[in-house]
Amino acid sequence: MSVNASDTSDSSSRSASATSSLPMKLDDLLFRVAVVVIVFVSALYGFSQGAGTENYDDVTDDGWLAWIYYTVSLFVLGGIELGAPRQGGAPGTYAALWLAYYLAPVVTTTVIATTIRGLLQEHRLIGFTPSNHVLVIGTGEVVDLYIQAIHAVDPERLIVQVTHSDSAVGTLQQVKPLLMQITGNTSDHEFLQSLWLSEAFRVVVLSTDDLNNLEIAWEINALRPLLPVVAHVSDLALLRPAHRMVRSKRSTDSYRPPGVFSTHRIASLRMFDEVLEPRLHASEGVAETVVVTGFDHFSQTLVELLLSRGAGEIEKLVIVDEAATDNMFLLQEDVAFSEVPVACVDGNPEHPATWDAVAQTIGGSRSTIAVLATADADKNFRASMLLHNQPDPPKVYLRCFRHSTFYHVLAAQLDTELLCLEDVLQQALEHHYEALAAS
Repeated sequence: MSVNASDTSDSSSRSASATSSLPMKLDDLLFRVAVVVIVFVSALYGFSQGAGTENYDDVTDDGWLAWIYYTVSLFVLGGIELGAPRQGGAPGTYAALWLAYYLAPVVTTTVIATTIRGLLQEHRLIGFTPSNHVLVIGTGEVVDLYIQAIHAVDPERLIVQVTHSDSAVGTLQQVKPLLMQITGNTSDHEFLQSLWLSEAFRVVVLSTDDLNNLEIAWEINALRPLLPVVAHVSDLALLRPAHRMVRSKRSTDSYRPPGVFSTHRIASLRMFDEVLEPRLHASEGVAETVVVTGFDHFSQTLVELLLSRGAGEIEKLVIVDEAATDNMFLLQEDVAFSEVPVACVDGNPEHPATWDAVAQTIGGSRSTIAVLATADADKNFRASMLLHNQPDPPKVYLRCFRHSTFYHVLAAQLDTELLCLEDVLQQALEHHYEALAAS
């Protein structure tokens, strides 16, 4: 499946949002350096070739150090110490000196103006209070996608992204229109209290630590019971108890508890519905053997779906991972197994011997699908190369996160279909935020 993700352009800034001071642009810096060079060349030429000033009649014999001092004084004093240039000296020295007199103060003035403007903007930003904003707590590719999804649905919504740091709390900074960032210890009660929760619209907790996400969500819920909060949970072993906790709290409390969701479950559901299930249905009565590599949170949810919804269409499910047997044993406690036979092959998907073991496990299979689903796209491609060189290669689907021209070219050569999580998640996260905003 390869569906182009919709590009999300930055929205125009609202008048209520403050503009942070940005680093000096490279072209501005080069322009100022060029002007400084022109000032020095012009002034040094004038002073060395006999041009005088009202306060210093002849500086020709003063030497280079004095001429450099006089030139520097043009930036600081604008020629007050030297006085106005006077006629005399070599041709062009009078004009060159006047050019330096005019350009030097321009450079100084623009530098001072830029500095003052930056200080004013910084002061205004420090005193700025976000209002009706979405707090997004966490960093990473999925967080970036969720921010894009918010602005795709709600282009005028201010987002404050919170990144974790054990050090002191940072100041609020604007990184682009309608996106601000602040750093602090998200495990600290006082820091969470300082995040303008009373003015917030919604809160999304998306760090890579599931337990930390739940702790933050419940802490914010305790501080602001009416503020809608959702927490991301990747681990299946934690997702179900978290859902049960939410349901039990809803039945006993008068206010809403935090919600929980899993992007891995969203992605695997959409991939199963849009790619794998149509392939299984198209087999016309021929049961498929499905091989899944990897055993991270995404692979686990995919395996769960194949076991719960693949009965009658899957002849055998083969899990390939360096610790497939142990991981599958642990998964049995969280997944209700169906009558689909499951086999585990403990081995590295990048090693040819692993696929020899897979071939022995699925011997006699009439049709095989291989889903290369580790979190490392490079590792998936190396496994795809091994499968491509087999006498009877299976239909291969390869998991990656973002689009890459190189990936598409290589996948075409290997007769491999890309499963880009970015495509799957973009629209799904937009729907998730729409539901959150409407709740």
